[in-house]
Amino acid sequence: MDKQSFKLMKKNVFIGGLIFSAVCEVVSVIIIGFDGKFLGGLAMGFITMIINLELLGRLVDFYVRTKKIGLAILLYIARLAIYAAVAVVCYMLSMYALLAFAIGVFGIVVGALVSMKKEAIKKV
Repeated sequence: MDKQSFKLMKKNVFIGGLIFSAVCEVVSVIIIGFDGKFLGGLAMGFITMIINLELLGRLVDFYVRTKKIGLAILLYIARLAIYAAVAVVCYMLSMYALLAFAIGVFGIVVGALVSMKKEAIKKV
């Protein structure tokens, strides 16, 4: 995958994840009522995934240019630490925020799967 197709995929993943998150928020309002902590957790999960997707692109680009595996592994661990730190913050807010964080993270995965499916259909 080249940089241009990665940028297009990031855009599609962002849109798909945003739609998924909005649908989840609407469903949560119906089930549990409006909860600001749930909305905050959902937003933090979504934003964390977007940041990590950007960092992943930079990490791959860095590794391809330099072939320094040690630094690439450290940057990967830093990306995992970001997930952990945001999950802890959400847990400290409430269990709803932690659940919403997980849903927000999953939303980006759904966006990526939809984006990849669209690409596969275009190639056929």
